[in-house]
Amino acid sequence: MSIISLMYTLIIKICLLERLGEEDDYSLSQVKNFVEACKGNTELVVEPEEAIQVSVIIDKIYRTGGN
Repeated sequence: MSIISLMYTLIIKICLLERLGEEDDYSLSQVKNFVEACKGNTELVVEPEEAIQVSVIIDKIYRTGGN
């Protein structure tokens, strides 16, 4: 999963949660940090390589059914 795919997924998740009236501060802060880093206003809290490694691990967990 690319970093762009990961961020797109987070943005969709946040939009859905906002429509349901629920909050997910962690995901929202990740997206805000990414956008501000793209603008050059801050450094990324999570580097792309780290995000990709975590995504690969999570994907493997889903593929094995959590076992």
